[in-house]
Amino acid sequence: KVDPIFGRNPFLLKGQEWKDKRAEITPAFTQLRIKAMYPVIEDVCERMKKYIIKENKQAIECREMSAKFTTDVVSSCIFGVDAGSFAGGNAPIREMGKRILNFSPRLMLYFLLVQLVPAFKKFFKISLVEKVVETFFVGIMKDAIDLRKRNKIDRTDYLHYLLELQERKKLTELDMVAHAITFFLDGFETSSIVLSFTLYELAKNKDVQDKLRSEIRETIKKHGEITFDVVHEMPYLEQVVAESLRLHPPAFFMSKTCTESCELPIRGTKLETIEEGYYVVIPIYSIHRDSRYYEDPDTFNPERFAPEKGGTKIYKEKGCYIPFSDGPRICLGMRFAQTQLKLAIVSLVKSFEITVDEKTPKEIILNPKDIIPTILGGVWLQFNEIKAK
Repeated sequence: KVDPIFGRNPFLLKGQEWKDKRAEITPAFTQLRIKAMYPVIEDVCERMKKYIIKENKQAIECREMSAKFTTDVVSSCIFGVDAGSFAGGNAPIREMGKRILNFSPRLMLYFLLVQLVPAFKKFFKISLVEKVVETFFVGIMKDAIDLRKRNKIDRTDYLHYLLELQERKKLTELDMVAHAITFFLDGFETSSIVLSFTLYELAKNKDVQDKLRSEIRETIKKHGEITFDVVHEMPYLEQVVAESLRLHPPAFFMSKTCTESCELPIRGTKLETIEEGYYVVIPIYSIHRDSRYYEDPDTFNPERFAPEKGGTKIYKEKGCYIPFSDGPRICLGMRFAQTQLKLAIVSLVKSFEITVDEKTPKEIILNPKDIIPTILGGVWLQFNEIKAK
């Protein structure tokens, strides 16, 4: 009642409620459905390229550009509308998306207290979404449903799945909006962060960028185009994305609740008991940069994930590669996020030589005020168009 949107979000639910909501939404992220949304991503990639060319070789802040890209993709897939992020001005969906994750000091303090004293949330409840944001997304969902039903549009996207789910489960408007916000956050904010960091690393590491461009050209020469199936069969692209997710995971940490008392070797071989109900914070960012697990951990080196070395599999088995979390609560939108990320990278590296602009700080400092990794001063890059020969 206090927060009808996030109160229905699987990310924050527990127990049977979490299982029910997770089961409702999981079929929306099958490979078949993501493949059906691939043309939408291709279309937005073309708009992004035109936007870059229109900027006429000026430095572009890639965090914002990446957010425009992911906003347009998820808006089309969820609501069947063009957010118009590359058309100029501030796209309303983009602005409202920012407000969802623009946590005030009050909310940050609430999160901290809940982590330290879980019982705190039983006595003090707070809404994570402003009323104006809730009203906006309820309105846009209503409009999207009305448009699709009125025009009898048959499109295999996320909204299509929600409409099917509504028929089967008798979902309310708020249920629909909550599921839409789940996908919106999975595909919008975290994906844009990873994309901007990946472009930054490619700009810094010309040898990696050149090698990736060679793979893209060879793939196009072999297959004629980069289809959904082809983009997921490019080994070096996979390595680049994996290394970017290692060095720049979309979340600093994840928290888990112990559901059954267990013993773990926390310090050396000595077993320590983790009691039922304990909160356990797993520092993803620190683990991914720990020299005990990764050689030269602060260096961007896609070769560490080469197929002949075992790829990411050996690190996942050790529990030291967890960009999307792990276990039953692993990120629902993981495959969709990777698809739009890979296609965006291919589209840009194929078309542009990417270099770091002098506006980008020499030494990267993460913004301590953000709950997700962002760079103080932004990521400013230059894109020089590669003319067709």
